[in-house]
Amino acid sequence: MNNKYIDIKIHVKPMKKREKLYLENDIIIYETPEKPIKGRVNKALIKKISKKLGIGIDKITLIRGTKDRIKIIRIYADYDKETIIKKLISD
Repeated sequence: MNNKYIDIKIHVKPMKKREKLYLENDIIIYETPEKPIKGRVNKALIKKISKKLGIGIDKITLIRGTKDRIKIIRIYADYDKETIIKKLISD
């Protein structure tokens, strides 16, 4: 695994109508229709990040907030934080 990583803070909002990632007041927000049971929201978030960044889910780790709305995600990639945020919130 690549040793270079970036930690990103994401606020999750489960049980919403659509799945989306966006920036609000300098905070990344992740809305998902998933219910917060049995790690479904966490799995959906990691899958969404993987797809947006074009990297494998094995390069994304939830390091804090397993059962909280505020998550810290560690991303192993050769991107800087600004690039990661732009890719995550792009349509």
